[in-house]
Amino acid sequence: MTNTQERKFDHDIFICHASEDKDALARPLAEALSAARMKVWYDETALRPGDGLRRKIDDGLKNSRYGAVILSPSFFNKGWTNRELDGLTAWEMADGRSRIIPIWHNVNQQDVTEYSAPLANVVALPSGDGVEKITRELVSIIMQGESPLSPSYGKVYRDEDIDIAKLARENNNLLDGYLFENCKIVGPALIALLHNVGFSSMRFAPNQLWPMMAGRKYIGAIGLTNCKFVNCELDWIGIAGSADDLMPMQYLPMAPERN
Repeated sequence: MTNTQERKFDHDIFICHASEDKDALARPLAEALSAARMKVWYDETALRPGDGLRRKIDDGLKNSRYGAVILSPSFFNKGWTNRELDGLTAWEMADGRSRIIPIWHNVNQQDVTEYSAPLANVVALPSGDGVEKITRELVSIIMQGESPLSPSYGKVYRDEDIDIAKLARENNNLLDGYLFENCKIVGPALIALLHNVGFSSMRFAPNQLWPMMAGRKYIGAIGLTNCKFVNCELDWIGIAGSADDLMPMQYLPMAPERN
């Protein structure tokens, strides 16, 4: 799932927005991300009566892996939203990793360039794509969790047919540090998501996903740790993991059907 080798964060994503954009975008996006089992810092759910507003927001910025910044005409005119963006930028520079994900809402390239030329050069998500698509894209970014501290993959397979059961037998039934890209992974087999396993541009059928009860072990399952699958086809493969691991997989952007 999200990269656990980088420092620990309390939240996957901080939603930075102007209050005028709550109903149209910020609130629906926060709800959709929460439904996808992402840990979201959003003011309506994170703040409680009596909280010190500035301190709580600063803590949210510091302890969020990413910041989704909803850029809009209202955002440009708010002092507080600009302060939040400055905070995200400062933490981005301190971490040496990309943390800001812009979402353009009722603005264009010229509007953003006039507000911040560097920010206009960051790939953005247009709000016109809809909350569902934006959620899928954000979940994909969070789950992949690429950063300078991401694990290096000691064994890389590209454009190959892989008998995963055979591969597992050769490695004591545990695959650690593997990258599979554009591969056909063939079973029958059950793989168990143990630690830091990522998927990108994949398709999953509901009957492939097996919720794993806490503390339960599946005899014969192939354990995976520090592995990543990119645009792979899983043939006769079941995936066992916790509900927190499996739920976001339903929200990943889907690869096109293979011929």
